[in-house]
Amino acid sequence: MRTMRTLSPFVFLCAVSTIQSNASFSQTPTPFPKDFSIHFVTNITEVDNKQYPIDGTLYYSWSSKSQRIDHAPGSYECIHFYNTTSSCSLVFLPTGGMYRLLGDGNCCLDLAHIGTPPPDWAARANPTFAGKVHDGYSNLDTLEWIFDNLTAAFTSTTRLAHHTTRQVAPSHPLAGIPVLFTFPGNANGRQDYHFNVTSMIVGQQDPSLFRLDEPCENVPCPPQPEIPTRTT
Repeated sequence: MRTMRTLSPFVFLCAVSTIQSNASFSQTPTPFPKDFSIHFVTNITEVDNKQYPIDGTLYYSWSSKSQRIDHAPGSYECIHFYNTTSSCSLVFLPTGGMYRLLGDGNCCLDLAHIGTPPPDWAARANPTFAGKVHDGYSNLDTLEWIFDNLTAAFTSTTRLAHHTTRQVAPSHPLAGIPVLFTFPGNANGRQDYHFNVTSMIVGQQDPSLFRLDEPCENVPCPPQPEIPTRTT
């Protein structure tokens, strides 16, 4: 049986924060650039204060309606969902599929009908504006939105029940760049993306990033075995 997962275009961690007045800020998330790349880290959790950052990169091309997310070996995404300690990549194509590409070259259609989100996906999701928040991991002042209208609440006793997103606050030269995207649930932050805001490069992406071997596009991924829960 495949491990259940929650889905959104991206993800965020609810770090220790300070809510301030909302009156002087736009309550609409800044759209993504049309084409860009940006680095991030995952495997950060607030539960036991353990931080083992694993690198990743997001390549986004609305020009080609494509997106690629690379995760380095050891990431929560690769281990938990694909049962591999190697690297893994998620490739979203204009055909509407999300493809899984593992470090050993194994490729298959993981999820159908999951396409690349448009640059203004966050505003379209009609999120609730949570105000100005200090992001503890990046040490940046940010604006936060909660996607309580995007999906049903996810049952969790350790963190917010909805996806959230944070962007650099207007007072910063890099205002509007994504800082954090979170998944709710039992990963407790390890699946969330903490973006390196100074690493964003705006511009056309290499088309080869979104090119898959032809057989891959027609091969569904096999079910993944249930991953046992650690007891020690």
